[in-house]
Amino acid sequence: EMSASLVGSEMCIRDSLNHTGMVVTTDIGKGKSNTFQSTLETGLRLSQLALKQTYGKRKMPQYPVYKSYSIEGNTLRIHFENLGKGFLHPDPVRGFIIAGTDRIFYPATVTVKKKEIIVQSPDVPHPVAVRYNWANHTDGALFGASGLPVAPFRTDNW
Repeated sequence: EMSASLVGSEMCIRDSLNHTGMVVTTDIGKGKSNTFQSTLETGLRLSQLALKQTYGKRKMPQYPVYKSYSIEGNTLRIHFENLGKGFLHPDPVRGFIIAGTDRIFYPATVTVKKKEIIVQSPDVPHPVAVRYNWANHTDGALFGASGLPVAPFRTDNW
């Protein structure tokens, strides 16, 4: 999980230092992508981040970011910040895995509500942790209404 570990380290730095930021590019460069187009899109996202954080532009699009979760029986209900009007998503939604106290992760079945995600798996009767796009090669394609992808996250520290 080199890529996931790197993302985790970047998030720690972003959260602990002033005047830093991070853009999500998990959706860029997949398949037969044009390198120029990938670089252009990454640059656009970085410029939007700078305009918002450094120059105070208010109406810049933001990434949906994990906020919290709650356990409800055999499901986890996940809440997000910067979500705006909800999600844009494929059917089925991929990229979510959940684990119980045994710390073994299984692919999750995902239900998208307007502003939250509910995950479950028949292999995990009592879930305690969830991860989204937390791997070297991700297949999640969940976006906020802003058109920007949901940032990878995990709720565990194992």
